[in-house]
Amino acid sequence: KLMREALEVSAQRGDMLCSLIPARSALYYYYKRFGFSTVFFTKEQRFTSLHSFPVKNEYHAVEDIADDDVWDAFDRFQHKRESYITHTRRDMDNIRADLDSDSGDFVAMAADDEDSGPRIVSMAWAVRLDDLLLVKDVMGEDDEARTAALRRLRELHPGVPFLLLGRPGDTMGGRLMPRGMARVVNAGLLLETVAQANPKWASRIRVTDPLLPQVNSHTYIIKGGRCEIDDSYSGCLDMDVPIDVLGDVAFSSSEIGDIMCFPSVRPMISLMLD
Repeated sequence: KLMREALEVSAQRGDMLCSLIPARSALYYYYKRFGFSTVFFTKEQRFTSLHSFPVKNEYHAVEDIADDDVWDAFDRFQHKRESYITHTRRDMDNIRADLDSDSGDFVAMAADDEDSGPRIVSMAWAVRLDDLLLVKDVMGEDDEARTAALRRLRELHPGVPFLLLGRPGDTMGGRLMPRGMARVVNAGLLLETVAQANPKWASRIRVTDPLLPQVNSHTYIIKGGRCEIDDSYSGCLDMDVPIDVLGDVAFSSSEIGDIMCFPSVRPMISLMLD
């Protein structure tokens, strides 16, 4: 009952998506009955204790990690991600407090700019788990800058293997592991957002949602960067799916999206207080 009420409130206040992280694997099946889909994954990348994370450019650690510049850089990095659960500055303070309670490490790296001086280019969060360093996330301007943050963690933890919870769309090797679930509470808003980002995409999609029928159970016509509801449409459909399948398709890999003729994007969730 509480879950149904939560979804209704979420839809009423204008949310597009609800997310959660199951406390144990069996709950993935439980939440699926409410329309949640396993769409958040992380790519586990393991590095041996001998990996030095070499870089070509010059970087140096930022000493004042409470500086406003750190937040500005963090916000810039998170908005560079194509599909990501973003954090507010208050969230970032909570993330730092949670890390401190685990005696973890937060590092930020800067590069010198000839015109504007030092510029923060990457950052990372890590927690020591016995003989392993768990890197919860690493953000940065590019792969080189992100490697510099990992190199700094190596300096702090020599001779320790790393387990990086990497980006799900990373082309590097690693195991794709489930990280969390999402539930579309406003299908029209989702499709409108995807349409705006892909103006050449055209599709006709019927969605059924037994828990939020008035909000989501409609036929959607997508064309020219817009999405409109047309429940009188009786022509050929490109997709006729329940709400959880819509979430599966929208937040899948681009390869699956190509098969479904849907501009899918694999989303990322990280630095949650779970």
